[in-house]
Amino acid sequence: MVVLLNKMRLPFTGIEVTARAERREEHPTVLMRIDLDVLVRGEGIEQAAADRALKIGEEQLCPVWAMLKPGTPITASVRVQQG
Repeated sequence: MVVLLNKMRLPFTGIEVTARAERREEHPTVLMRIDLDVLVRGEGIEQAAADRALKIGEEQLCPVWAMLKPGTPITASVRVQQG
């Protein structure tokens, strides 16, 4: 997402990702679900631009997302914090 924010020339000052997952109890203990919360900090960043960057990363660029998504439900949200 950092690469996308830079390419979009968004003036971000920080990014923080919180990941939570639900793991199956029996072996193999694979991930059953992944939830991502992305916080983008920066003055003048519009929510729509951050949403667009997340969507592009999910649908086109992230190889990890592409690998996991067919077998593991992934939800992601992005929030913008001005400043």
